[in-house]
Amino acid sequence: MAVSQTPSFTAEQSFFLVETKDLPLEADSEAHSDGGGSGEWFWAEVPLSMISFTKPNYLMIWSPTETFVKTSSAPILAAATDDESGSREVAAWNNRSISGVPPRNPEGALETPIPTIYPALAIKLAPPNTSEISVSEFLLERAGKRCVARFSVWGENIAQAWVERSKDSLDWERVTRLRRKQPFNFTFAADKCPPPGEFLRGAASDELGTTAVSDPFEVPHAEQ
Repeated sequence: MAVSQTPSFTAEQSFFLVETKDLPLEADSEAHSDGGGSGEWFWAEVPLSMISFTKPNYLMIWSPTETFVKTSSAPILAAATDDESGSREVAAWNNRSISGVPPRNPEGALETPIPTIYPALAIKLAPPNTSEISVSEFLLERAGKRCVARFSVWGENIAQAWVERSKDSLDWERVTRLRRKQPFNFTFAADKCPPPGEFLRGAASDELGTTAVSDPFEVPHAEQ
């Protein structure tokens, strides 16, 4: 996503928003699919200096993923209809000419006006962050051919949680989808269960970006 006071966006005005794997999939009433869910907000923190309080702010969202050019495989961007669109200036545009990067030149950037909607792109001003959260009681259990990790999160306005993995308890990487609601239970398929000796930990963040992690959990050897 990007923000600018003109319909052109530099690399410095662009911010990573969300990975494809973290977007909720449309649920199927007849078949289970991992990652099914409903619409969600995704936020990226930007410096306050990039937001103008005297000029219009242009917001843009795009993806370099080729499959996101078709309605059959692309996410649906929520929007509100504008009942008074005939008397207002156009506030939304679509651009099908970009190739994985936002327009660098304002000429032609506002390609196709969409006069009837307000898309769900927004700027949210966050207050100074003094919140506290904690993650504890991490547990890994084997359930048949799967592994289930679970943990508890303490705090207010918890926004998301996930599981991280490490071979040495020093360098960590996220290995699960983001989960937005409790209980924070994460299932690993048989071929994804971490081997004995590796480390797992739970992590969570709140709506203001405060992040906390649990103590490392070393995967035990199977009982003989």
